[in-house]
Amino acid sequence: LVPPQRAQPGEAIPIALEWTPDEAIPQGYAAFVQLLSSTGELVAQADGEPGNGMVPFATIAPGQSQSDCRSILIPADAAPGTYRIIAGLYQRDNGRRLAVETGASPGADHLTLAEIEIVPSE
Repeated sequence: LVPPQRAQPGEAIPIALEWTPDEAIPQGYAAFVQLLSSTGELVAQADGEPGNGMVPFATIAPGQSQSDCRSILIPADAAPGTYRIIAGLYQRDNGRRLAVETGASPGADHLTLAEIEIVPSE
């Protein structure tokens, strides 16, 4: 699922992810999906494990795929502009993010999924 290219404050952005680990993921990891402003400020987020927390990452075998659907609610006071949607994994106990080994920025701590334009409410 590709997020919409435009949305309004107060709308929920649907996000569909597919996690396919190359190696076993230790217990204690969660995913983050964040909406960031053009200056990198965190505007909204949705954290957790796939299946609304019912499928811990540690149970996903290497090479096995796991769907993960969630949504990000755009705050009612979000200013118009271009925002980024990013995602990644982090350790719950210390917040440390896993490095990304694919995509445009290998070694980064997240993937950019999309850009979205927030437009004024009509």
